[in-house]
Amino acid sequence: LFIYRTARQPVLDNWRKGREPDSKLFGLNHLRRLGYQVDFFDTAYSLFNPLHWLCYPLEHIISGQVGMGFKLDQALTLLPKFNYYDVIVGTGDAAGLPLVWLKSLGLIKQPLIHMSSGLTGALLAHPQSWVVKFYRKIFQAVDLITCYAEVEREYFIKTLKVPGGKVKYIPYGSDWKFFAKPLKLKRSIVVAAGIDLTRDYATF
Repeated sequence: LFIYRTARQPVLDNWRKGREPDSKLFGLNHLRRLGYQVDFFDTAYSLFNPLHWLCYPLEHIISGQVGMGFKLDQALTLLPKFNYYDVIVGTGDAAGLPLVWLKSLGLIKQPLIHMSSGLTGALLAHPQSWVVKFYRKIFQAVDLITCYAEVEREYFIKTLKVPGGKVKYIPYGSDWKFFAKPLKLKRSIVVAAGIDLTRDYATF
């Protein structure tokens, strides 16, 4: 079961129509091609979900510390579905961090994979925040962490004290087939993809 930060059915539909790359699916479509049953649910994103408003104060407090979301409402909404799957995959930190917390509390029994993207940079920018100690504690419960840079892997091991065998560096993939299509634009452009909080967009 893949847990995303935002709804992904529109992304999947657009990818099938060739309108956008599949990067935001984090490999879900490729695993399906290999014969695995891989599901996701977009039901937790509605503002009419009462858990959204109940959990918002906590998410606001945590995100206010380091600028990284904490989608607890989504995790709690999908919690009853977890028992039907062999592995839970949190794609991105805003979606995955609440899963890590629930795993540390013993509420998630299945193996949990956390795909981290940007958390280490946010924590490095706020080394004195109490959430650093909080994450150091709860990350001990994760079965596997993937990150997109060696420096991120080192942070998980040295600062958050996660055993090295649980942290894997996997280079970020790109949908090269989509981006290899001929451009129809008549002007040159520079594309900076991602949400790196410290990226120097002025230089770009």
